[in-house]
Amino acid sequence: MKYVYKTVSVPIVFLDGWLVNLEKSCFGWKKDGEHDESYEYDEHSTRNYTEYHDGVEWDVTEHTTERKTGWRTYQDFYRVSPFTFNPIFAIFEWLSGIFSFIRRLVMSLARYIIIPLIVLVVIAAILDPAMLTDGLYVIGGIAALYIGLVVVPSVLIALIALAMRKLFGIDKHLADNLRANGYSVDW
Repeated sequence: MKYVYKTVSVPIVFLDGWLVNLEKSCFGWKKDGEHDESYEYDEHSTRNYTEYHDGVEWDVTEHTTERKTGWRTYQDFYRVSPFTFNPIFAIFEWLSGIFSFIRRLVMSLARYIIIPLIVLVVIAAILDPAMLTDGLYVIGGIAALYIGLVVVPSVLIALIALAMRKLFGIDKHLADNLRANGYSVDW
């Protein structure tokens, strides 16, 4: 049997790196570091204004497109492949990938929704201290929904994967197969 190193890069989003590390380590991945990648995007803007020439009013619409460059940081992981032939383990890893994608999507939107919401709550609390409790309930409710519907299932799936690795002896079977096929076990 032929074994290879499989690598995967996961984008780092707001407050999510620790959970990605936990998930990947429970599924047998080892962290290889981080790297940055640049990406280009177009920023479109429209400006409407009025000009006057010789007593005539002109409505002008100006469209501009500006090419910009952004940076995204990725965490890099590696693992020997095939890691296991256990279909239940593969299903849980697939589920983990779905929850991880949803979590990254929610957290990438968090900086545009939740942070302004927190700023609004602070402003409301300064203007009227009675509004502080309502604002904290809203923020607490959003945090509870996120933790209950996204973080807890991700952690449970990762812990179940770790238990399956121990229960089914996946790491031991992999090491035995690597030795039997002439590969080094130190991966």
